Amino acid sequence: MPTAKKQLRRAVLAAIQTEPPEALSAASAQIRQRILQSDRWRRSRTILAFAPMAREPDIWPLIAGALADGLQIFLPRYVAADDRYEPALLRNPEADLRPGKWGIREPIAACPAGTLMQLDFILVPGVAFDASGRRLGHGRGYYDRLLAGISGWKCGVAFCCQIVADVPTSPRDIGMDGVVTPGGWLLARPGSNPT
Repeated sequence: MPTAKKQLRRAVLAAIQTEPPEALSAASAQIRQRILQSDRWRRSRTILAFAPMAREPDIWPLIAGALADGLQIFLPRYVAADDRYEPALLRNPEADLRPGKWGIREPIAACPAGTLMQLDFILVPGVAFDASGRRLGHGRGYYDRLLAGISGWKCGVAFCCQIVADVPTSPRDIGMDGVVTPGGWLLARPGSNPT
């Protein structure tokens, strides 16, 4: 299993690297549009988002719009004492963010922590996803531990080249309710329609 995951991770990350930046930018815009058009997003009041790294789908414009609309936006924040992530409330993207443990932007210590049960819609990055909602991350398990305590709708966010036939999983891996791509939605759970 670890070898299969490593091989798949390496192959998908290499495929993403071959995509021209302008193609990734256009694909990110399509992903954002699909999320904005979903009823589930429009009904949500509390959202766990992520600060995209290079060559991940750029969902960041959604954050500014959601904050302007009065939604509560949370981002993962690393808790060194427990070696885990927690949701932290983002109020001001310009003032409230700093690079965290892995260089990913996260809310500063002054931003209040949220509870996992209050989250309605969770945007989840990953290296690869399949049509059953299985997710392959970067191999550290932080997201799976965070997602294990969340009851809200888990939405994988992916470019088309990140969708594969089968993601190998272990019992600790947390699946998605759906995955949004530039080409459409993959719905993994019965009755999990985002629209």
